[in-house]
Amino acid sequence: MFVKLANAARMTWRWMPPSTYLAAAVALAVLVAASMAARPGLAAICWPWTLAAAACVLAIAGAFRIVRGIGAPRWIAAVLALPAYMWAVGVIKLLSDQPVSVMERIVFGLAAQLAFLAAAGGAIGLVAWLSRPRSMFRVGVAVLATFAVLSCADAMMAWNGLSLATSTYWLTPFLAARATAMLVAYTAFVGAAWMLSMRHDGEPWTAIVISLIAADMLTDTLRLTVLLEARAYAPSLWGYGVVLTGAAAVWRMGAVLGPEIDAGRRADTPIGGEV
Repeated sequence: MFVKLANAARMTWRWMPPSTYLAAAVALAVLVAASMAARPGLAAICWPWTLAAAACVLAIAGAFRIVRGIGAPRWIAAVLALPAYMWAVGVIKLLSDQPVSVMERIVFGLAAQLAFLAAAGGAIGLVAWLSRPRSMFRVGVAVLATFAVLSCADAMMAWNGLSLATSTYWLTPFLAARATAMLVAYTAFVGAAWMLSMRHDGEPWTAIVISLIAADMLTDTLRLTVLLEARAYAPSLWGYGVVLTGAAAVWRMGAVLGPEIDAGRRADTPIGGEV
């Protein structure tokens, strides 16, 4: 009876973040609030970069720990971390003294778009690694690859100033492909999060956090794609805090999966069969 109660309590606490994470979040919020009250100007400049950098480090490290924990190919972790790499490159460019030209904006925008699509492809690869059959996931990869080609073509037309880029004949299929690709991408991220949290003794709260963030980002993307209107808000510390929370969830997934894969389990056939 006591064993059943202990198991029930363990299952309940898996749906909540660890107490150390909650304490760290409260301490960070108090520190940010105190610094904003003492020196608002300096805090408004330093904290966004600090939170974003911490989120990138946690996301990259978490992605590699997850892949190592389940024995998946390392290329999946590399492509999952591509958006964080692109953010670092963008920061380095912004810190330079030279102004950003129109061509550089187009190139960086295209690179960020392709990095996101590659990360979504990595999420699909992760889901395929954990599932059978794998052939059904090729459709999602094809959708992402199609929109990647269209994005390159759109960037080339915008760079050359072609009027076709703003015509209905091009915008209609391009926006339709964008909406479909974004739906596939965010579904892949959410699906991978839930499969990891439920199938490998993970913690479902991590999947809930990632699902909520993905739903909000997908809503903004579809609003911009379908209605051609963006949400009118400026980047704030709250937004950076949300990103850091998602990165912490990714890190927690890797922290939970890593210790539970011992040498004996690594020697066995990995989940999903041979590559």
